[in-house]
Amino acid sequence: MIRWGMPTVVVIPLVQYAAALWLSKTAATCDNAAWSHTLELLRDESLKELHNQHVFRGNPCVDEDVLAHVLENGEDPEDLYEYREVPEAFRPNISVTVNVTRNSDGRYSSGCTKSLLPNLLYIGLNHAGSSTLCEILNRVPSVSYGQIKEHWYFATAVGSYFNTTIINYPLRRRSLNEYIKEFEVSCDVKAILDCSASYFSLGNPNLEFKNNMFLRKPGRTAVENVKNVLGADTKIIFTVRDPVDWLSSNGFVGNHAAEEFICMADALEQWLAVFPRENFLFMNGEEMFQDLRGHVNRMLEHAGVEDRVTAIGAGATAGRRRNTRTVEDAYRRSYHSEPKHRDCKERLARLTGLKLNWKLSN
Repeated sequence: MIRWGMPTVVVIPLVQYAAALWLSKTAATCDNAAWSHTLELLRDESLKELHNQHVFRGNPCVDEDVLAHVLENGEDPEDLYEYREVPEAFRPNISVTVNVTRNSDGRYSSGCTKSLLPNLLYIGLNHAGSSTLCEILNRVPSVSYGQIKEHWYFATAVGSYFNTTIINYPLRRRSLNEYIKEFEVSCDVKAILDCSASYFSLGNPNLEFKNNMFLRKPGRTAVENVKNVLGADTKIIFTVRDPVDWLSSNGFVGNHAAEEFICMADALEQWLAVFPRENFLFMNGEEMFQDLRGHVNRMLEHAGVEDRVTAIGAGATAGRRRNTRTVEDAYRRSYHSEPKHRDCKERLARLTGLKLNWKLSN
């Protein structure tokens, strides 16, 4: 059973308090100037201290819940667009050329919108290219993730499960109608995407149930709830990554709970027990960026849309911008040599049909 630690309390520097207080009092909306100033504050090393003193209360660009996620996970503040709406100038600059299949009359449904539940889930892995993939998909006219990339309706962010120094980022509970309203999209959209890359964890029966982290008890119960809400025909995408690289990217090397958690087979077994195998597309993260366009088009085909990407600009990159961590070969060899981890890898290969050629794992 995986458990989590208790929060700690810290002290805030006066200069940063004054800067945050000034912003909350002077900016009424999150325009370009307010967002730029907020990013400057968030990049400061005293970031953790800001949350515990609530100095961002009233800030038009980051509420306390979103700020808490940044503090716990060490995310790049510039990635906040994934979890909330931000000015367009601060969203990723990725150019995508698409071969578009239009309506039968040759026109788009100009001005027409609809609000529907997602029919396509990208359930993980986080820190395995999900931001790049989902931003590219969102630029295809027949695909949309709605207001934000990660909606966190069924579960909250992965990093919150293991952090022991800051209070856990809570699940923002809301009604099903509120969730649906987050997907107001063009009537031309066929694939409505929730790209919450933490959802794979819903299937992990070894996780302790925290009702501020999950909508339902992790394991089969949580996955069956997804099926009941979204429907049995929901298409699902999952990217596999070497667990050692995932631990490193998240800053979890040496974290025993995280090392147990990232047995992806434990979670996927429950997903595959609830949804038909043909609903899934499994991709290998180590191969994906060698042929990014090909993998994106596989995702489009799996989603049942006819549009295809013909070119992707240089703005699409692999890996977190702030991840400069490296892993010693000794740790990698030790992790992959443990019998339980070898067993997990074998089960994962059978479940996904992928060849898992992870470094020092054979």
